[in-house]
This record gives sequence, structure tokens and C-alpha cells, in this order.
Amino acid sequence: MAEPKRSKVVVADDAAEAPQPSSLTTCGGGGDDDDGVNKAHQPAQEKQGQPLLQGKRQHKKKLKKGDQKLADSKAVPTRNPDPAKCDLFLPKKKRFCRLTKFKDYNRCAEHLTEARRIPCPYDPTHTVFEHQKEKHMKKCPRRPRPKPRWWAPGINSSLLCATQEQMGKSTDSNLPSNQQQQQQQQQQGASSCSSTQACGDRGHPDAIRVLGDISTPELQRTLAKLEEAFTAHVPELEMHAEDDPELRRIVNEHALQQHADDTAAFKHLEQHARIVGNMRRHGLVPSSSSSAPSPSGSSGGDKVNGDGSTNDGDGEPTVCFVEFGAGKAKLLHALRLALGWNTPAAYLAVERQSGMKSKADKFLRAKPSPAVKFERITMDINDLDMSKAPLVDGRDVVAASKHLCGCATDLSLRCLLNLEHKMPGSVRGTCIALCCHDKCTWDLYCNQEFFTETLKWTRREFSIIRIVSSWGTLDPDEDIEAMKERRRRKREQAAMAAALHSADNADDDNDDDDGHDHGDGDGAADNAARHNQQLGLDRKQHVKYGQMAKRLIDWGRVLFLRQHGLNATLERFVEASVTPENVLLLAWRMHQHNA
Repeated sequence: MAEPKRSKVVVADDAAEAPQPSSLTTCGGGGDDDDGVNKAHQPAQEKQGQPLLQGKRQHKKKLKKGDQKLADSKAVPTRNPDPAKCDLFLPKKKRFCRLTKFKDYNRCAEHLTEARRIPCPYDPTHTVFEHQKEKHMKKCPRRPRPKPRWWAPGINSSLLCATQEQMGKSTDSNLPSNQQQQQQQQQQGASSCSSTQACGDRGHPDAIRVLGDISTPELQRTLAKLEEAFTAHVPELEMHAEDDPELRRIVNEHALQQHADDTAAFKHLEQHARIVGNMRRHGLVPSSSSSAPSPSGSSGGDKVNGDGSTNDGDGEPTVCFVEFGAGKAKLLHALRLALGWNTPAAYLAVERQSGMKSKADKFLRAKPSPAVKFERITMDINDLDMSKAPLVDGRDVVAASKHLCGCATDLSLRCLLNLEHKMPGSVRGTCIALCCHDKCTWDLYCNQEFFTETLKWTRREFSIIRIVSSWGTLDPDEDIEAMKERRRRKREQAAMAAALHSADNADDDNDDDDGHDHGDGDGAADNAARHNQQLGLDRKQHVKYGQMAKRLIDWGRVLFLRQHGLNATLERFVEASVTPENVLLLAWRMHQHNA
């Protein structure tokens, strides 16, 4: 009986010195005593990596005095011993929440149920505590920014002429006054032309959205009146492919450095060169005798001011170039290159959309000469009081735009005439490459008198030819299904670019149609095919009527500018293969000498 006892003592000593499982299974002695020893030491084998050890460690954790008392008691407490902490008791953890109490409440912000959350007044996509609404509104990132001094809601929806005789009858008497529009837009919090769709015509009984809404006989009668009016009033447009050789050389070199493989960029550079060339021909851009400018700022010779005088490049600019619908302001960049990099001039970009990438602002802000100034205004043209805009006061204004959509052209013309009314003699002229006539509206069209009194047309007929104008950009040789497939791919590319936060890749530098979706998409193609069959029109006649509608709308704008003391004309500036929207609206002062 002594041997088993000695065996137990030896095993205990061995376990104390080195607790190795292998030593337990090979201990001396046999029989039941050996089995008892193995069973006694079996829990020691399970300690390594087993939940038992973790449970013991958890019980060894030190608890706070208050939590220890709560753990021993069976009743659920309601007050945290620490008055600064949350009063919510956590049964599984057997303690109170350790987060700080929310102000004026007994719980933290995570466990607060008494306070009511409401949508943010500025952005309903997030909520705030009702009692903290005033505090939140002062720091909410979605709060509206303070309006600049040149913000005047709806100012360009009508002319600011002193009398109705000066204004003619170019605006509809049913249009609301500026005061009414300001009140309405302040209530809505948006501009009256903030939609890319036809603004102002929606909801009117005579408004036509698609040609499927009218019958074929009515369309046939309208097309007959369109052809008659076009033949009687609109002259044949001349092609003036005036080029700016110096600008072409500079922009081509610049494009080769940054867009060596981008053929679409050269299409736009071609248009820039032609637009600036025609502006120079009409005296809107002065002739320069300076050497070639460069973005690096090094150019020699004297510079030409806006008024034709020359200086050393350090004088105050006397001309301000304004680009409406500027986008990336690449036309302003081309104007600076053509005028001379150091030539004193002011450049103002007006664009409604914000957050554009790859803008030319970095080049326009480069100031090797302190007399070169640049500003960008993010605002709807309808709300822009040009007389209070930066860089305008005391300077001649020359406005330019490349493919200004629909009613934005009418708003820009009114904006310039309102500036001329407030600051006589300040508008030198404008040059606008016209675009997207199907986005025009009757309420904002600048010369309703031309259609109602001269042509004896109705608002409904204007809406019809507005949609017919989308036919003018169709390819006469392109199949309907091929056109629908091309537009589908274009929409997919634009959606993908927007999803990747790369709106600049979907902008006009990578599109075949200058960044504009001409027409009404697949609906226009389907309606075109249906009316072709019913009217017996071939594809070329279809495009011809679309071009007639565009030019008739543009001719009304020409007459509108002539009524208000400006010379105005329509000219083609590039071939249709470069862009289907290849017509310029040019206007300049009566007494101005053409270059």
C-alpha cells in the first residue's frame, strides 16, 4: 500500500515541476490507482486552449465597486451610481452604460429614446434632434450659402426697359413681373430655369412634349407653314470659315502636349479657332501685333488692349470677355491665347453646374501680368444681374459661348440687353454657337412678337416646330436602328462616367455631338419613322425640315437684337462634318467698325 502513495507523491512533484501530459500517461505502477491518477490530472490537459481557462480569466477581471454590488443584487437598477453616465443598465454585462449622458436627458445619444428626430430643413436625407434644430441649421453643410450681390432671381426672364415701346412686344404679357418671380423663386428655392427640360411650357395645354401627341394632318399643316415662313424670311446663310492661324498653332501645340491621342479634342480646337476668327472679323476681338503667347507667360512685343491701344502688359484691362454656359471655360482659354497671354483683359466664366473637373481655370488664373483677371460665377443665367457682376464695371463686355442650349441663349441675350439698359455703351457684342433648339420654351423665347404678329402663329405651332428642330441634327444616311443604338451607348457611357465620379469624361471633349443629346432620344427616332411613312418624307427631307425650324427660331433672335440697336446676323463657321450645330449668332454695335 506504500508504493501507490509514493507513486502519487512522485507524480504530484513531477506535475509541479513540469506539467507535461506525456509524463502522466507513462507513470509507474498499475491497476486502479494509475487510472485514478490519470483521471485526477485530466482537467490539466484541457486547460490549454479550452473555454474553461477563458472563463476563469473573465472571472478574475476586476469590477468596479458599484458594478460588483449590482452584479450581486437580483433587482434591475434604474440609476447609474455615476451621475454623469448613462442610466441604461446592460443585463448581459451586469453594469450600466459608460457613455456620457446626453444634455438634459438621462441617457447617452446611443440609447436616447425620448428625444424626437426630425428631417433637416435643408436636406431631408439626414435627421436632427428637434431641440437642436436651430443649432444644426447654423453648421449644416447643406445650408444655402449667402447669395452674392449679383444674384437677382428671374431678372433675365424679361427686359428692364423703361417703357413698353422700348421693349417692343418681345415678351408675353402673361409673363409674371420680376417681383412676382422673385417671390415665387424664393418660395421654391430654385431658379425658374433650373431644369434641363423645356422650362415654362410644361403643364400648358398648348405645350407639346413629343410629336406623338399630335396628329399627322396637324403636323403636315405646320410643316407647310414652316416652309412658307422660312422661304419668306430667312436668308441663305453664308459660310465664313475665318480662322485664327496664331490661335490654331498655339492650341494645336498645347493639345499635342496634353491630348496627343485624343482626336476629339482637335474637333473642339477647330471650332474654337473658327469662332475666334469670326469674332475678330467683326471687331469683337482686337487684332494683335504681339508675338506668340504661351501658357508659360513668355511673349514679347507690345500687347493690344480691348480698345485697340497698346501697352507693355501692365495696364488696366478695358475689355471683359464673358462666356455663358462656360463649362470648363475652354473657349475663354482660347480667347486668351488668341489675344495674347499677357494682354490686359478680364475673363468671366458663368456656369450653373459646380464641381466640374479638368477646368481651364488653372490656365486662366495664371497671371504673369497683374492686369489679367479671371473670375468664375456659379449661377443660373436667369438670376444674373450682369451690372453687379465682378470684372464688368467700367469695361466693355464681349460675350461668347459655344453651343449654348435652348432657352439659355434667350436668357443670355436678355442679360446683355439688361446690362446695356443699366450701363449704356457697355456691351460691345456677342458671338454664340447655337444649339439644342428643342429645349427652347415659349415663355422664355425672346421674340414672341415675330411668331404671333409677323407669322401669325400660335403657341402650339411654336411647340411643334421646337420639337421638329431636333430632326436637324440627324444623319441623313444613318439608319434609325443604328441611331438608337448609338444614343443608347452614349447614355450608358454617360451613366458609367457619372457613377465613377468622372463627369468630365462625359463632357463635350469626348462626345460626337459636342456633349449635347440632340433630339428626344429613341422617341424622336420612332416618331420620325412613323411620320416619314405617313407623310411620305424621305430621310433628307426629314433633316431639311429640322434645319428650317432651327433657322426660323434663330432668325427671330436676330430680329430681336436688331430691334434693340445691335447689328446681328447668322453665319456658318464650320462644316457639318465637324459638328451639326455649325451656326453662329453674331451681334455687334451699330457704330462699330468691322475689322
